[in-house]
Amino acid sequence: MKRVIILIVLIVTITPSTVFAATAINQDSYNLKANEQVEGTLYAGTGALNIKGVVGGDVVAGAGTVDISGDVNGDLLIGAGTINISGNGIEDVRVAGGQINLSSQITGDLLVFGGTVNIDPSAVVGGDLICGAGKINIDGMVQGAIIGGAGEIIISGEVGDDIEIIIEDLTLEDTAKVGGDLKYTAPHKATISSSAIISGQTTYTERSTEYFGGAISVVLGASIVGWLIKFITLLVAALAFYFILKGYSRNIVNSGLGGFWKQLLIGLIILIITPVAAIILFSTLIGSIIGVVLALLYVVLMFMAWIYSGILLGAWLMRFTRKDKKFAGDWVSVLVGVILIQLISLIPIVGWIFAFIFFLVALGSVSLTEWKLLKGELQF
Repeated sequence: MKRVIILIVLIVTITPSTVFAATAINQDSYNLKANEQVEGTLYAGTGALNIKGVVGGDVVAGAGTVDISGDVNGDLLIGAGTINISGNGIEDVRVAGGQINLSSQITGDLLVFGGTVNIDPSAVVGGDLICGAGKINIDGMVQGAIIGGAGEIIISGEVGDDIEIIIEDLTLEDTAKVGGDLKYTAPHKATISSSAIISGQTTYTERSTEYFGGAISVVLGASIVGWLIKFITLLVAALAFYFILKGYSRNIVNSGLGGFWKQLLIGLIILIITPVAAIILFSTLIGSIIGVVLALLYVVLMFMAWIYSGILLGAWLMRFTRKDKKFAGDWVSVLVGVILIQLISLIPIVGWIFAFIFFLVALGSVSLTEWKLLKGELQF
């Protein structure tokens, strides 16, 4: 029962309060001080993340607030309420959040989805800006192109290449410079200062003539945001479950891979039978109480199976490549498994079936492990 409570707490919090590099840190906030350094990639799931020191690789994070003022020698993949980026050495940036503030120089692309995005005067985006946001203020420099859509974009800085966007309101102020063409779809023409410089052609398309194209772009943008948030949530949750419940996780891996088809069958039975049993129980007053508990447990098991499907895939691949049948996982296999299960699930039909198979195996293994824990047959 204690194990079940721990699992429910982890699921309810969704964004586990842990930070991973070489080791796991369990705390509500994490502060990498100016004189501290993390070798390799930093994985974070915490309430508040503050990086003033040096990260030797990428930063992958899900948090309430993220402040990066130190050096990051890699990419950023972040989902948070508020994101402030002012550090150095950063390559590609892929972020989603309520408010995103960029004041540093990044050498790669900026893929951003958010409520408000501010690119400050000191900021430089070395590649393209791919965006989907409510409002974007571009006071700095984007050396590449701008592609995407937004409710409002105000440009007072410089864009080195083309701009191609779907927009509600577009403003180019006195100091705005566009090195290529300006192509925009909007319900009305943009407000363009006579002092603004556009090197290429300006093409305006009234939204009514591109309604369906605009609708498709909006849906596509929303899908990308959803996928990115889902990926970050799954990655952080998988790392948290593996490191916090290491013995439990290794048992699930060994159980799932040791009896793959057996666990798949168990998972399929639980997937079908549990909701049917809950519906039947709801037919009586006393049974309805049990039905509610059963339904809640079903949701917990579904969530855990979703998390452990990636962990199982990563461990299975590592067993195959290393020819080690006893390998039960590490942070590398978790990372690889989560990335692959998400990418594979994007492939129609074949990818869905493949991901569903590992989901069922994870469901069977998690359910059997929980059953043995309740019976006292396992201890961690």
